[in-house]
Amino acid sequence: MLRAGKPNWRQRFRLKFWLTPTPLTNVHAFYNQTIIKNISGKQPAYPSFKPHKKFLQSTLPQPPKHPNIPEDAQWLAGEGAGSWFHVETEKALLKITRYSPSATIECTGFYDSKKVYSHWVDLHACTVTYPSHCHRVTIKL
Repeated sequence: MLRAGKPNWRQRFRLKFWLTPTPLTNVHAFYNQTIIKNISGKQPAYPSFKPHKKFLQSTLPQPPKHPNIPEDAQWLAGEGAGSWFHVETEKALLKITRYSPSATIECTGFYDSKKVYSHWVDLHACTVTYPSHCHRVTIKL
């Protein structure tokens, strides 16, 4: 196990190698490392420039909606990935389900927010926005 940080002098003295601030060098310092070669034969591709911020909005186009995804689900695109979000109420809670483009349920959560309910007018008038993932969902009213 490789632990991050700066060990005290007693722990450093017992180590057979010196730890450096870069994690890659620390990994290479272990004697029992295994290196797996790239078998695809392709080099990783890196963008030659950083795209302008306006081009990063909804970078992934909305795919056709799978029949198993509810009709009123909203598409939220990310950089290279996207998900469908379905918002409904269940027993005085917001139930938000996140679907993959192939209609696989990625996560379902029940949320209780008095701020949302005090302003809540119409479920279909809200917009799921960034950042939204399985831990936290942001809704624009």
